[in-house]
Amino acid sequence: MEHEWTGQDVHIFFSLNGADSYRTWYSSPDEYLEMLRSSPPNVHYFWLSQSDYSQLDVAVVKVLFELGVLWRLPPTLRSSWRSRLHFVPKQCSVAASAAFAQAVCGHAATSLDRFQRWRETGYLGRPSSFTGWYTSYLAHEALYFNAEFDALYQPDLAYDEIRVLERERYVGGWSMVISRTVDFPTNLDAYDGLSVELLRGCPDEHDRYRDASCDPYDRLAYLKLCDEFGADCREIARWTTPFARQPHHLTDISPMLSLLRPGGRRVLQYYEKGQSKGLLTLRLRLHRPDAAANAAAANATAANVTAGMTPQSFADAWSGTVGFGPSYGADRGEVSFHVPPEASRVEMVVFLSGHGWGSTGCSNCAEFCNSRHVFRLNGGEHSFEESFPEALENEYCLDPSVISTGVVPNQYGTWGYGRAGWCPGLDVVPHRIDLTDVIIPNAINTMTYDACLMQPDGSCVAPCSCYDGYCPEIAMGSYVIFYG
Repeated sequence: MEHEWTGQDVHIFFSLNGADSYRTWYSSPDEYLEMLRSSPPNVHYFWLSQSDYSQLDVAVVKVLFELGVLWRLPPTLRSSWRSRLHFVPKQCSVAASAAFAQAVCGHAATSLDRFQRWRETGYLGRPSSFTGWYTSYLAHEALYFNAEFDALYQPDLAYDEIRVLERERYVGGWSMVISRTVDFPTNLDAYDGLSVELLRGCPDEHDRYRDASCDPYDRLAYLKLCDEFGADCREIARWTTPFARQPHHLTDISPMLSLLRPGGRRVLQYYEKGQSKGLLTLRLRLHRPDAAANAAAANATAANVTAGMTPQSFADAWSGTVGFGPSYGADRGEVSFHVPPEASRVEMVVFLSGHGWGSTGCSNCAEFCNSRHVFRLNGGEHSFEESFPEALENEYCLDPSVISTGVVPNQYGTWGYGRAGWCPGLDVVPHRIDLTDVIIPNAINTMTYDACLMQPDGSCVAPCSCYDGYCPEIAMGSYVIFYG
């Protein structure tokens, strides 16, 4: 490992160490073939046995690959995989150092990510039924590690980092908030973007990261920006926690730079909706435009849309969580905002996610239904909308392309189902809608908002009244952002 390490590869280890590891080690040729087909091109797989017959164990699985898996691939792929499949004949605990043996030999599968950290590999059963055992799901771990590394590692991006929480224990509870006072720079014109990093770990009794110490349920988590006294708070970031796993995300929230102005002392509050506990690391990155490499680093990102412009001010729109029932639109009301004459761009920025389902025939809304959200500007002359067709897909969050956006995989719950604007263990990225060409400059503009339940025939009807269970609700935070 010392001589071959490149920093570009993911390493996943199979260890035969007892009855629990047999179903992973002795997977069917079809399952191993699916694993290879689902894997990114930078993953290496290793097989080691802890038994006294390790050489025979490894020889058997190697023959299985040669005769039952590799020959079914095209010749070019076959050659590539032969260089990334490693069958280690020596007994696991004898072949390696004590530290390696402790990390690998006692586990059916474990991983080494691109940051050189040992990682657990999660639950390999089907998340919709908690049945079966799919060794091919190990490819999900490699996909996630790549997404995590690509998001967090930004060597070509110039930024100043503010460390808000460093391995801080979040003790949990329904109303628990962890607050930190932060002195933001007053020269915010020196920055053109903002992102937030969250490692939502789970501590054991020794403050080590362990999946087994995690909350078994998915929760909503928020970061709010308050005044220096901890009042007048506004949402600037949102996440959904996974079922008993530990996500690590970096989320672009550049429009929220307008909420930081004029800088100075503010309070940040982190809150999770539930009883969960955590070991939190939370940092902010203020992006500096003074590096030529920034243009390449920002390529194909949302920030690229606003090149040469920075968020200067904002107007509040809708916020909070409101029941998704027949009076939903009336409960949200109308908002108005004045567009500054110097604004060069105007955006609507919305954190939007649906939750709850009720038990009175509410079509699994608002978590597992497709709701349409319609915004009308200045009396309806212009409108724009968001919807969630993925909420009807039973394996949306399980799809490799979605895992590659940052969904922490192989959770210990029903993580595979699509949801309304989110997946368990994923950051809720704000929607950004350009209003520049449809607002009235240097004037008061008005906006109304409503939502309805999409039907299979394309019609949209009012959501039902809910009387029991976890009733449908829409969690929303929204702003109009003015650039200059």
